[in-house]
Amino acid sequence: MYVDQNAHPKHSKVDGVLFQVFTAFGIMPVALMGLALGQSVNFEKNANMNGRMQGFCAFSTALSVLMIVLGIFLGESKAKFAGGRDDVGDSGALDINEYSYMQMIGPLVMGSVTAGTLQLTGINAVMNYAPTIMSNLGMEPLVGNFVVMMWNFVTALVSIPLASYFTMRQLFISSSLTASLSCLFLCGVPVYPGVASTSAKNGVAITGIAVFIAAFEFGIGPCFFVLAQDLFPRSFRPKGSSFVMVVQLVFWELVERICAWFWSITVWAFGELCTLLLFLGFVVV
Repeated sequence: MYVDQNAHPKHSKVDGVLFQVFTAFGIMPVALMGLALGQSVNFEKNANMNGRMQGFCAFSTALSVLMIVLGIFLGESKAKFAGGRDDVGDSGALDINEYSYMQMIGPLVMGSVTAGTLQLTGINAVMNYAPTIMSNLGMEPLVGNFVVMMWNFVTALVSIPLASYFTMRQLFISSSLTASLSCLFLCGVPVYPGVASTSAKNGVAITGIAVFIAAFEFGIGPCFFVLAQDLFPRSFRPKGSSFVMVVQLVFWELVERICAWFWSITVWAFGELCTLLLFLGFVVV
């Protein structure tokens, strides 16, 4: 909301995708720390693991404290921009009660589908099981994990210039379609038992994972946080955006916490369904 309200309209989309870019950047050094920890610790001796982990957490804790301090100096959010698409005029203020939830049922449903696309297309599986996936493909687990996270960050950088030339909807839909197709034809069918040789499976699977991560970071992840605002009129954005963020958190909890064995089968199918509904919804709405 802060970026949406305060950024210049010309740069608001690029500023919005930076949230995901810096999230991907934060994941990469964590993977590097894990690699360093795994390669340097003799687990047969008392390696003072509690102290080591506290040292690793000190960096992120310092950043959190810095954010609190920065909040003291940042200006208040602005509710309108002169000449904006939904501008109410210089003398008026946005009415938070202008629209009811029932009036916004269409955008709310689209926001929910967008949140489902973000969380249920498989990125959580890639992130959580990267060491296992890469070890099955013949790479050292922690080395493979770092390679995946580094690729995740590098591809996230591409979303910055893309956001300058394409709309958020174009990027999100095309990236969702690409990610879904890569899951189906590169990470799904070829690795099914009896379809291909082991060497062929490994090559196709690595390609599929690389394409999937690139598609996610080109459009799905970065554009979601912008679309969570753009789907709603400005006066309803505080409510609508909050609703969409809660929905994506619920999907995340389902994927991360509940019935992992069940979701291993259903998440991919639901992700494909979300992509289809997303495409139809953006065409209609």
